[in-house]
Amino acid sequence: MGQVAFSQFSSTITTWRYKCRNKDISFTQAMCDEINHQIDLYCKLSFSKEELAQLKARIPWLSQSYIQYLRLWHPLRDQITCELLNGKLNLWSEGPWCQTIYYEIPLLAIVNEVYFEYAYPADEYKKLEASLYKRLDEKIESLDSGKYVIGAFSEFGMRRRFSAKTQYDIIKAFTDAQRNGKLGASTFVGTSNVYLACQLGVKAVGTMAHEAVEVVGQ
Repeated sequence: MGQVAFSQFSSTITTWRYKCRNKDISFTQAMCDEINHQIDLYCKLSFSKEELAQLKARIPWLSQSYIQYLRLWHPLRDQITCELLNGKLNLWSEGPWCQTIYYEIPLLAIVNEVYFEYAYPADEYKKLEASLYKRLDEKIESLDSGKYVIGAFSEFGMRRRFSAKTQYDIIKAFTDAQRNGKLGASTFVGTSNVYLACQLGVKAVGTMAHEAVEVVGQ
């Protein structure tokens, strides 16, 4: 999708806005401040030559011109706005699609992680984390025992993840289970998190999101 935005729609300006579907969720000023801090840090990131070499090796149909564009790309802070309005998070972005197309997933991950960290006391946070690992073990055991057969599956959880650590642990657990024949008749294919796919030696997989249909349709 990034390559299509770069090669075919480089002058197209898009706007996207965050919408929390959970009606009972509210944000505090402290949450908003931390989200803004994390966005500041995110906007200091850029791709390394080593990362782009791995990207090219893993996804060889990406064009050389697109890889060269990614050498220059980095998040632009003035394209991202985050403020608190009546307990609701007013988070939005506007700019060329080839620039802003990468913002959605990292920003949603930031919002989710900050919310969990700030909404729950430390002991409750630990209980939630422990329940996550318990359910993960139960699911792998259900696949190993043949209780469930779900065919080929991948991990697409970054934008809703509890934390970066737990996402890594989940992917690693399924990767290890796959390599050790502990998934029964099901097959773990990989993850949409390209960074973790490179770290853990699994396939980077993705889909064409409805965003692409919306922008091209407009």
